[in-house]
Amino acid sequence: MRRIKKLLFLFLAIAIFVVGSSITAFANENDVCSVDGDGYTDFATAIEEAATGETVTLEKSFTVDTMSDIQIVDKEITLDLAGYTLTSTVDASNYHFITVGNGGSLIVKDSSPEETGCLKIAPATGGNGFGIHLLSGSSFTMQSGTIDVTRTAVDISTSATDITVDIRGGTIRSAQYVMIVRGSNN
Repeated sequence: MRRIKKLLFLFLAIAIFVVGSSITAFANENDVCSVDGDGYTDFATAIEEAATGETVTLEKSFTVDTMSDIQIVDKEITLDLAGYTLTSTVDASNYHFITVGNGGSLIVKDSSPEETGCLKIAPATGGNGFGIHLLSGSSFTMQSGTIDVTRTAVDISTSATDITVDIRGGTIRSAQYVMIVRGSNN
């Protein structure tokens, strides 16, 4: 009886090890982020496919060097930096890395214990480093982590109305402007 228990224990230990190894083997080393556990190799696609209330979590530090139309519209998305750095080196005039509008909401946080995660906008031409663009009916909440840009971290559009900005923690750095509020309606 004792021998059967030992063999059963050994079998269970081996089964747990094999199943655990198999699950780890399915993780894609090319994934830069995940949406509630599903891996993505492209940040813009992850934001686009995330449903309202979901969290896009960075899985490693990476650089975006091509223009993409990252928009958060009619949904609330949380960006969890998770201790990693997302860098955009796109160098284009009036290019905003993330645009939020028309009922969209972006929450930036860093769930890592050290809160060292960073959204970094660092084009070669410092005057082109725009981070988050807010359009009418949008909201932005900064909970933790860092946003570091060369031009403007948060840019509220000229004709925008009904904007909410809530900075609860974290750090926002800019070589020029942390926040710009444009137009007479804001």
